[in-house]
Amino acid sequence: MGPLSKIFRYGVSALLGVAVGVLFYSCLMIVEVETAYMLPELEPEDHVVVIKNNSLTKALNLYTGPEEGEIILYEALVFSIDGEGLQRIRRITGEGKDQLYVDSDVKTTTSRQDSITEGEVLGKVVMNLNQMDII
Repeated sequence: MGPLSKIFRYGVSALLGVAVGVLFYSCLMIVEVETAYMLPELEPEDHVVVIKNNSLTKALNLYTGPEEGEIILYEALVFSIDGEGLQRIRRITGEGKDQLYVDSDVKTTTSRQDSITEGEVLGKVVMNLNQMDII
């Protein structure tokens, strides 16, 4: 085995590693749970894996439309002080015509059901890394 074949094998290995990294980055994201609204399943400071809602994950059949009972990450229509949009993790509690109804698992006097469109869904929560549970 000559030095060129070794260089070729290392080069192919490096390219495959980069391709797998790009694929994971394009399909998945890790998000920290910041609130207690999803107790007991998700606790504050838990880290969850989210399958992104994009054309690549749909083409690879990794992402199917959200269904009732699933936990999703979505972009809320409220903005923080610095102007950034807020991302929320909530459970889908119902579906209507062109609407998804989401709510927290913790019921308080101030909790309310929100309605969003499927386009606002950033992805589905599939795993809690702190508990290593597949959701």
